[in-house]
Amino acid sequence: TGLVHLATASAGAGIRYKRSVLASSGNTTMTSAMSGSIMLMDSATVAYTLPAIGAGDVGMEFWFVVTVASTSATITAGAADLLTGGVMCMSSGAGIESDQFQPNVTTDLILTMNGTTQGGVIGSTLHYIAISATRWYVDGTTLGSGTLITPFS
Repeated sequence: TGLVHLATASAGAGIRYKRSVLASSGNTTMTSAMSGSIMLMDSATVAYTLPAIGAGDVGMEFWFVVTVASTSATITAGAADLLTGGVMCMSSGAGIESDQFQPNVTTDLILTMNGTTQGGVIGSTLHYIAISATRWYVDGTTLGSGTLITPFS
């Protein structure tokens, strides 16, 4: 615990950090040890379950990158860990539109992408940060088509 000061011997030198990139191997129950990882949503149907947030887990974070268009992809928080924040959704094609959606902060703990109206087209990205012992902050951009609807439930 406490402050850590890192220094380098020469100008321009620095500390480099590479995040782990994890491919989905089907449905995945995540752990706090996976914090900081980039999760590749590389299956059309995949379900991620976020780890429960414990008292010492504030600051835990995950990135999700859609690399295969989803038809049913979910990211679910535990029953006691609700979502806050919001995502920008953009629709392609004729009548291009964009909208923003926020979870209701009282019951929403699932983000669903269906590849069209709820996003999930290749290039969609999401970022989750545990900001308290009971809240995940989510932000990102989802790409979809058609008339957009909220991905939160």
